[in-house]
Amino acid sequence: MKRFIISLLILVFLVSVVFIGVGCKNTTAAETTKAAETTKAAETTAAAETTGTAAKKLKIGALWCIMAAPSVKYCATVAQEEADKLGVELISLDGELDPQKQADQGLNLISQKADAIIINPADATSFVPTAKKIFEAKIPLVDFVQPLGAEGENYIVSYVGGDDVELGNQYVDKMAELIGGKGNVVLVEGALGSAPQIIREKAILDRIAAKYPDIKVLGKQTTDWGRAKAVSAMEDFLSKYDNIDGVIAWDDNLAIGCIEALRKVGKAGKVKVLGYVGILEAKPYLMSGELTATIYEPLPEQTRVLVNVAVDAANGKAVKKNYWDSIEWITKDNMDKFQFPY
Repeated sequence: MKRFIISLLILVFLVSVVFIGVGCKNTTAAETTKAAETTKAAETTAAAETTGTAAKKLKIGALWCIMAAPSVKYCATVAQEEADKLGVELISLDGELDPQKQADQGLNLISQKADAIIINPADATSFVPTAKKIFEAKIPLVDFVQPLGAEGENYIVSYVGGDDVELGNQYVDKMAELIGGKGNVVLVEGALGSAPQIIREKAILDRIAAKYPDIKVLGKQTTDWGRAKAVSAMEDFLSKYDNIDGVIAWDDNLAIGCIEALRKVGKAGKVKVLGYVGILEAKPYLMSGELTATIYEPLPEQTRVLVNVAVDAANGKAVKKNYWDSIEWITKDNMDKFQFPY
């Protein structure tokens, strides 16, 4: 009997061990399966959340009229800096003052599916057909500094830059003040066919006709924004006319070219010269009085606004139709209050 009881106890013990082992094995497998499923679910959720919150990097195209021009090159540099700051891709293309090349570049940006396009047009009209195609592709187009003209306004979301009519008026009023309301002036313009050349010239001539009958425009020449061509234009004027009282130059780079020509004949500082932009190189000419005055163009601020407007438009945000520059004259008496950008 004693032997039977001992055998029974041993049997019970062995059965218990087997059940405990099986139970442990099943619990471990269940926990492992549950942990694996939880991990996989967490990874899936995290991946989904990451995909959902990752923002697409915007692609902004920028078509510059001619990057050989110092002011345009500067704007392209500032635009790139601002794009980097905002985390967007900026594709800058140089049109080299070739309207057909710029039109082709615009079509290429459409095919690249740019989110917005900046146009600094080579002339006032040639880009309009391309602007229409950009509009039809539902890509926001922002015009910079040189307006596309009346028809082109239908295809842009915004314009950033100066008002060439007001610039023309300011030029004439300042020159009239300097020469006592009468005298002879010459115009040294930018690129033929560009909005500044067309609109600003017309504004100048209209203002003179309306307010200053004793001021005469002896001649006008375009320069493609090149200083060497400005020197040649001024030399040509000086060879034809010995009674020039004033020069209206489309920017400081051209004004400096005119001053170089005036120096050769001993007339620098005697003939009044007006410029535009307020570049660093103009400072000594202002100090000497050879550059009588120049209108300040806020290029750094203007260009940063340009990129932000393009980004906002790409994101579907509302933008204003025009972002006009304010007009301020720089002379040797107030030049210390201005920041000369380059």
